[in-house]
Amino acid sequence: MGRQLQAEALSNPHFVTESGGLAIKEYCLPEHSQALAARFRNLTVEVPFWTACGDTKWIEELHSKQQEMVGRDARNLELSPRGDKTFFDIGCNKGFTSAKFFGLWAPEVGFNPKAIHAKRPEVWCGNCGDCQEEVTSQVAASDGQVQVFCIEPSQANFAQLIVTRDLFFKDNKPTTQWFTMNLAMANSTGIAHFSRECTSEQCALDVASQHNYDLIYTSTVDAFLRKHEIDYVDVLKIDTEGFDATVIQGAMESIARGSIGVISFEYHEVGVWREYKLKHVVEWLNGFNYVCYFDGKPNYSRLTGCWDDLFEFYNWSNVVCVPRAHPLYGVMERGSVRYQMYASTYHQEAGGAGAGTSGSGAAGQAQAQLQ
Repeated sequence: MGRQLQAEALSNPHFVTESGGLAIKEYCLPEHSQALAARFRNLTVEVPFWTACGDTKWIEELHSKQQEMVGRDARNLELSPRGDKTFFDIGCNKGFTSAKFFGLWAPEVGFNPKAIHAKRPEVWCGNCGDCQEEVTSQVAASDGQVQVFCIEPSQANFAQLIVTRDLFFKDNKPTTQWFTMNLAMANSTGIAHFSRECTSEQCALDVASQHNYDLIYTSTVDAFLRKHEIDYVDVLKIDTEGFDATVIQGAMESIARGSIGVISFEYHEVGVWREYKLKHVVEWLNGFNYVCYFDGKPNYSRLTGCWDDLFEFYNWSNVVCVPRAHPLYGVMERGSVRYQMYASTYHQEAGGAGAGTSGSGAAGQAQAQLQ
């Protein structure tokens, strides 16, 4: 649909989307937004690392949804028209998220978080114990290629990733590729300083000392996809220790074109989060028909259409954003705190377990209204 019509649809307080057999009202009443935000803040206190170490169960849910739809039209599945599965692990660090993708979509490789720990026990498990995740699937890769782009700017971390890569990908089969790249993603292309002293999870572009640094290339997601002729990214995972908003800025062309599926990123108080607001990032993505949630344990806390300033809490957390036309949207909404608290107000069974509205069908979505 046209941008003007889409903007009108997104600003309609009665805007409803149908996904996964669920009619979802997109905007919360102000008092409910306040209650949801207060519940979110309570959960971050009651449950240790409630969103700082979210379940990331949406990855398994995405895999399950795709397996349900094998054989259907690739575009309805939000995949590349060639059937490829492409994942970006930006801020790859020790490789555990990459391993989770392979553990689900290409289990025959034997590359999963626990396998990294078993073969390389010296590799730190991370603040959230990522190496202990049980992630396996009995379903081998289907047609097309499973490719994961592991983007890591720290040369120290990158050297360790190469060791891991060579343990699991010695055969380098064309259908299962783990591309490890010593590169930083940003909102511009060029060269940046990156500290040689930082080998932890918390390495970022702005912490380089005056003398002890490496020069690394930077790219935008948009430029990278153009250069490598990548037509669709199933998951864009961003963990850049405070530069997540700028990476999203560098992906806006691809997001606007519909070339990116699910987006996940970190939010806290370091890096450019001192200059950007989560509210604004959520609004950017809503303008391109994405709905964002805090990734919690085990539920999601909806942000889009239910914003309250209590959500702007500048603390370690993880956010997941999904297009309204994506088959995962209905799954995530059913798993949300809003669904738990106000299901009868904002949700109705839509009379059929559909896979979501079709690609750009926001015009049809805008016509629907809950009574």
